[in-house]
Amino acid sequence: MIQFENVKVEGFEPAIRGMRNPKNSWAKSDSHVGLSGDEWSLDPGYIIGNADKDLMMKLSKGGSVHAKYRRMIVVWCDITAPSYWWAEFDTYRFGRERNSCSFMHKGTSKPFEIVDFSFDEDEIRAAFMDVCDDGVIASDYCRELECTWKHVIHQLNRLRDLYLKTKDDRIFQMIRRLLPSGYNIRATIMMNYEVLANAYHWRNNHRLDEWRAFCKWAETLPYSWIFTMKDTTSEPMLRDLTEKEADIYDKWILSEATDTGETLTTTFKQEEPNG
Repeated sequence: MIQFENVKVEGFEPAIRGMRNPKNSWAKSDSHVGLSGDEWSLDPGYIIGNADKDLMMKLSKGGSVHAKYRRMIVVWCDITAPSYWWAEFDTYRFGRERNSCSFMHKGTSKPFEIVDFSFDEDEIRAAFMDVCDDGVIASDYCRELECTWKHVIHQLNRLRDLYLKTKDDRIFQMIRRLLPSGYNIRATIMMNYEVLANAYHWRNNHRLDEWRAFCKWAETLPYSWIFTMKDTTSEPMLRDLTEKEADIYDKWILSEATDTGETLTTTFKQEEPNG
């Protein structure tokens, strides 16, 4: 089980600007900010033009050494996943920050329940039915596994009760040692598109459901072709600014050019503008 919440993506404009620094080719950039509904949005309402897209794809094909712009596109989100997945996710520690819920502080604040773990009874039953020739044997496996989970949770709660009464750290240590790796942990993550490029390349079609779900989620991010390298012919590309957009865009450029530091208020949305 893995869940993604509170997703926010930023950095397309400075990433593209920096991408064109090596050859001073800023004048060739054809991307621009866009409107989403009646609210001004810069990222990911930022619309990538064809010329910038071609250069981005060319650099991405050259690998991480050339696609440095991917490190400037940042994603924030809350992820809830089992601890065994987090252990693998920590492989991608460069260009990523993680702030997790603390078991040390709050792990024993409530009784343990089956919903605290990545346990899906229907999924387990379907798996046993697929691999076992005999339906009776499959049912026995399901029953035994369910009993095991109930027993583990019962023992965890007995230890929890004892710890709350005694505050003995040795009992707390026993809880940590008994805790299954299917225990779900929630964390707020900051990562960039380069991290996603590595994870997507190595973990797409992984045997674990969580990794396959992670890659499917990554594909829903704005301009995910930057790291998936998949065909993008169906994605909205550069379009002419409407009169309203042109007026707001001119004001935004003017505010960026002044010394006052005044800029338009930006609202970040996940939906790409219609093109």
